[in-house]
Amino acid sequence: MRPEELADELGVSGKTVRNWLREQFPRSPADRYARWNLTPAQERAVRARFAGRPRRAESREEMVVTTIALPVRMHARLVKAARSELLALTEAVRQAVSEWLDRKRERR
Repeated sequence: MRPEELADELGVSGKTVRNWLREQFPRSPADRYARWNLTPAQERAVRARFAGRPRRAESREEMVVTTIALPVRMHARLVKAARSELLALTEAVRQAVSEWLDRKRERR
């Protein structure tokens, strides 16, 4: 199985999975640009690391794409928090907005 296939199955970015694999299972310089077929041990490790995490949106159907401007420091904090939770940045923003709207509704 390829890292991208497993990433799609788990609902995480292929780039996130590949970066983690490079840290956990370094490859020789000769294999650096070779096709990466996961061993059973690598596949189990990826599943253990990324399974059960919040998934990215399956599609953009019924969604509106918007742009927001954030102060540089806030953006940096958001990126750091999203990475620590293995979330796509857009999913982190969706969750934050959802929580804010829920709190606002409760105050009414």
